[in-house]
Amino acid sequence: MAVLKQKLGSRKFWALLAAVITSALVLFNVDNNTIAKVVALVTNVGAIATYILVEGYIDGKRIAKEQTGGAENGEPDYSKSDSTGSTAV
Repeated sequence: MAVLKQKLGSRKFWALLAAVITSALVLFNVDNNTIAKVVALVTNVGAIATYILVEGYIDGKRIAKEQTGGAENGEPDYSKSDSTGSTAV
């Protein structure tokens, strides 16, 4: 399951998927407008999946920090970050 999460959060994976789908559509003589729409859909889904996984990772780190009572190993304090990931000072 961890490998699947890692792959779904990878921009390289989504670029590869878009390339493979594009190649298949060209092979079957699908019109350019349809190809563009399919590629846009694939890249949008990839962006959403990456965002969800990154936010989950940040939330997990924050919860782990709260449970242990502080930041460990010099990691940033995620409890003071906003939704964009920037740390408040």
